[in-house]
Amino acid sequence: MLKERSFYKLLKKKINIKKIERSVAMLITLCIFSVSFIFFDTLVCSSISNVSSLRPMASTLREKDPAGFLLTSNEIRDNEMKKAEQTYIRKFGKTGLEFYIFGSGTIWFGRRWPMNNDKYRFPERSEIKKYLEIVFNNLINKEGRVMLDVAAAYGLAEEILGEILRDNPDWYSRAFIATKWGEEFDINTERSVLDHSKKRLVASVKRSIRRLGRIDLLYVHGTTLRVLRNENVMSQMQRMKSERYGGINYIGVSISKEGVLETAIKEGLIRDFDVVQMPGWLFLKRNDLVKKLYQKGIAIVLNSVIRASKINTSDSRACESVYADFIKHKEVSVILLGTRNHLRETIAYISPHFIVVDKKIQASA
Repeated sequence: MLKERSFYKLLKKKINIKKIERSVAMLITLCIFSVSFIFFDTLVCSSISNVSSLRPMASTLREKDPAGFLLTSNEIRDNEMKKAEQTYIRKFGKTGLEFYIFGSGTIWFGRRWPMNNDKYRFPERSEIKKYLEIVFNNLINKEGRVMLDVAAAYGLAEEILGEILRDNPDWYSRAFIATKWGEEFDINTERSVLDHSKKRLVASVKRSIRRLGRIDLLYVHGTTLRVLRNENVMSQMQRMKSERYGGINYIGVSISKEGVLETAIKEGLIRDFDVVQMPGWLFLKRNDLVKKLYQKGIAIVLNSVIRASKINTSDSRACESVYADFIKHKEVSVILLGTRNHLRETIAYISPHFIVVDKKIQASA
């Protein structure tokens, strides 16, 4: 018994119990830290892999993060860009062309718009130029081209647009210029008249070429069944296209009446056209006719999508929803924007991760 006690005393001298306790404590702490790190790493990886589920949060970050990079790594951002390209770059019917889903309307450049807008003031050239800077930096296809939609009936718009494009050769080279003939607008009386005669066609196109420099796409404005059945006028438009008169490569019709669209398709009156432009309400109401156009390879351009929805234009969420609903339709080639004061916001509605805004322009806003 005495020997056993002597042995324990000797063991205590050889082994420092406190050191063992400290070592055990450190080991336990290290184990806890390791488990915590593994859990945190798993959580982060899971969050990154499911980053697409966080997209609804992006709308609240647009002002601070217009490019949408806060939520994504470089790899995820590249994937988002590819998805955006597939969503926002659309085929233009059977023409072989592709365009960004948004094109630019120009009616407010040269006349009161909307017609009942008592607060309208003719824009300064500087305002229009600033607007076009945003357009040419954002509403571009893969080649950097932009669809600009104008008309002889848009007051001074053709003349103003042509002057600005001549002063900016890069813009002119990248512009896809679409104009219309058949409606004449008196800027003094603010009244319009339709004239779909062959004589008016020739005179209107000559004037538009003089103002704009060239025409890429020529529409009939205010299209009626009467003009579609007029073989002399239709053959003249086809001749202008085949001869590339004034640069014309494509022809189209702008139709705003349901009956005209229905009969024109039924009688095959627009089978030789490349494009049909229509208001948003008609697109939604007669999707059956839209599908027939799409199946024939005719590009579909929409105008007045917000006005047709009859929503409060100051309600950004409602506007965003309207654009998103139209973009879901594969038949839509281009949606024309008519906004004068909300261009940036409209672009950001649909593409917060895809737009590239010139920093100089953004800073000057």
